[in-house]
Amino acid sequence: MKSIKKYAKYLKLFLVFIVAPMSLYIFVQNIINWTKGYVPKNVIQNVPIFKAISPTTKTLGMVIDTIIPFIILIFGFISFIKILDLFKKGEIFTTNVFYQFKTLTKLALIWVIYNPLGYTLLLLTITINNPKGHRYLGLSFSSQDALNILLFGLFLLVTSLMYEGLRLKKESDFTV
Repeated sequence: MKSIKKYAKYLKLFLVFIVAPMSLYIFVQNIINWTKGYVPKNVIQNVPIFKAISPTTKTLGMVIDTIIPFIILIFGFISFIKILDLFKKGEIFTTNVFYQFKTLTKLALIWVIYNPLGYTLLLLTITINNPKGHRYLGLSFSSQDALNILLFGLFLLVTSLMYEGLRLKKESDFTV
């Protein structure tokens, strides 16, 4: 039990002082790039852009490519920190821990589903001002995306079963 508390403490420090600032730096850098009109390489290498990108398109691109994924990431960080705090308190197999794991798994599943959808929306947003016949709607769905969705879907199923099992056990303990 002491080692779990110790690992939770160090992992939280690592998350708060290294991972979160790095993520914030990347977020700010992406916002700056979008305001300057830089389109991500994975989008621009696949499609031609005939007109200058308008401020509205930049804003939509920024929201799709940077802000929405960052919001999902922040909620994931919050959920993970809650799990680590519960571990530091000595709670391991409690309803709160399983609920937070279920929440974290849902967020991870949302993240991996949003990845190909975000690319599709971004591609459409960037090329919407192109002349007719040169607008693109493409889906980027790789075998890695499919594997991630399957894996996190399985994790969600397992955490839901564990959460439900603990809830039923507590319910049956009260009835005896």
